[in-house]
Parts: sequence; C-alpha cells; structure tokens
Amino acid sequence: MANLKVSPDIDTLLQSASIEAARNNILDTRSVIICNDGDNIQDKYDEAVALAAGGATNRADLIVMSGTYSGITGTGNNYVSIIGVGNRDYIQIGGITLDVNYGLIENVFSSISMTSNYADIKGVISNTSVSMLENFGDIIDCSATTFLSDIENYGLIEGCESTGTVRSFGGFSSSLNDGTIKNCTASGQDSFGKQGVNGVTQNCTSVNRSFAATSSNASFVRGTYKNCKGGNNSFFGINTDTSGVRTIEATFIDCTAGANSFGFVNFVGAETQFAGSALNCTSGDKGFAAAGTTGGTSKIINGAIIENCVAGSASFGTFNGSFGSYNEGAVLRCRTTEIGATPFSATGTGIVRLCLDGDFDEINLG
Repeated sequence: MANLKVSPDIDTLLQSASIEAARNNILDTRSVIICNDGDNIQDKYDEAVALAAGGATNRADLIVMSGTYSGITGTGNNYVSIIGVGNRDYIQIGGITLDVNYGLIENVFSSISMTSNYADIKGVISNTSVSMLENFGDIIDCSATTFLSDIENYGLIEGCESTGTVRSFGGFSSSLNDGTIKNCTASGQDSFGKQGVNGVTQNCTSVNRSFAATSSNASFVRGTYKNCKGGNNSFFGINTDTSGVRTIEATFIDCTAGANSFGFVNFVGAETQFAGSALNCTSGDKGFAAAGTTGGTSKIINGAIIENCVAGSASFGTFNGSFGSYNEGAVLRCRTTEIGATPFSATGTGIVRLCLDGDFDEINLG
C-alpha cells in the first residue's frame, strides 16, 4: 500500500502541535472556526472576525461544541455567526457582548448584551439576561430571567419567555414595540410596554400591570393587541399623569384582563380617553374606561367602539357617584355582571345598543 501523502503545512502542524490543536485547525476553513471544550473562545471568535474582515460582503461562522467557556466580546459591527452544535444546555458561554450584530446567534446557553441587532437570534437561553437597545431581526424561542426589558423593537420576537420578576418585553419607559411580539410569556409585572401604530402584540401572556399598563411606562397605547392575557390593571390600567390627557388608540381583539383594565384611572387630576376599539374582550370590575373612588376621569370618546365585551361592575364609562367616567362613544352588544345599578351610560354623543346587565335585561341608551 502506498504511503499516505499530506501537505507540508499539515505535516508540520501535526508534528509540532498537540492532537487537539491539530484537529481544531484542520477543521477550520476560510469561513468556519471550530471551538472545542478547553479552547479560549475569545481567541476563536477573534479568528472568525479576522476571516470576516471586509464588512458585510464577508461572513464567518464560529461553531461552538459542547463545553463551558468564558465570554465573547466584540466591538463595532459583528459579521460572525455564533452557532452551538449539540445539546444547548451543555454549550455554556459566559456572556456574549456585542455592539452592532449582523451574525446569527443560535443554540447556546449564554447571556446576551448588544446595542443593535439586525440578525436572527434563535434558541438562546440565559439564567441572567438578554438585552439590546434596538432590534430589527427575528428573535425566536429564547428565554432569560430578564428578557429585553429596555428595547425598541422593529422586528419579530416570537415564542420567547421572561422567567423572572423584572419587567420584560419593553417594560421600561424608553421602550417601544413597532414590530411584532407574539406567543411570548412574561412573569414580571409591567411587562410588554408602549406600542406604536405599527406594533402588534399577539397571543402573549403576562401578570398584573402589563401591556402598556401605566403612564410611567407607556406614553401612548397604539397598534394592535390580539388574544393577549394580563392580570389586574392591564392594558393601560394605571394613569397617574396629571400633566395632560392620556389616550388609548389601540385595537384590542379577544384580549382578557383582571379588574381595573382597558383604561382605568384612580388618581386625582389624571384623565384617560379610550379612543380605540375593543372586540370580544373581557375585564374584571371597573373595566373599559372606568374611574376609581380616589379620583380621575376616564372617557370613551366619540368614535371609539367597544363591542361584544364583558366586564364587572362600574365599567363601560359608567358614571355613578364618585366614578368620573363617561361614554361618548359606542358600546355595542356588551354585557356586565353588575346587578341592581345602572350598568351602562351614554353622555353627549354616546350610545349603548343591545347590551345586557347582570340580570340579562337588555339595555339601550342614547
């Protein structure tokens, strides 16, 4: 049998390097760097960055095998994809910190911190946080204790979860969703913050004070919320702003919340106006433009429509005694569980049509 010939470069490498180093370098290519357990992942990342030098036309992949690694830090624009191979739980990286990211990050157990993201991030799990200031890519099937708390989202966030008690999915005041968030879950109050006109939040679940819940974390409530579920004081259920009128312009479809939701106010000098629409939604007591006993004013204004919705007592712009609520819009085919009081109201241009009280008696006003 003839002797096997190898190139002089590989022969020199095999003679001078350890078996592990030789194996790693043989597997590396002009666009792929392999990182094995025991390697310095920062060095490997830097090698991949060197391969991707030249900007957006050059890309490189850092393939990370099972192991426990220190962190990765990159400056400037990142064109390196970081891809875990194998069981994600055993591909543990001590943090990925980048400036502007254009590289896929997939199937790793690591915290993430970056300024801007333009690429896909898939299947990343962290027991600390995933954070970025703005997102234009797809973030799919990811989870962290604190997840995207302060973010402007113009891309897609889907199938993700926040497992801690800190507000997530844009819960802080500087955040904005003008993209799509769907099939996501948050376990911390004040999650899912303010939303722009292009924003869609769909099939998401959270706890109390969620979905653009408060005047401190939502300067406006716009876009579409569909099939979302929150607890008490959700869907702009807390307004403490006395500097001007806060307006709800969103469309709510098939959404559910606890008491004091969909435009509740209970603060002297604050005013909330419901100017959007709600279809097939459910609230507890004091839902859909209601005011509490402490003070404040809540109105369903002319042009707003609340249709086929259900709520408890003192809801739908009802004004009685200390409740500063008014209905100048249209409440259609809605039902309240309240018994023994006037459960609906119509002031000015307001109308109530084909609604039912707690005794299932039909109510038509205005």
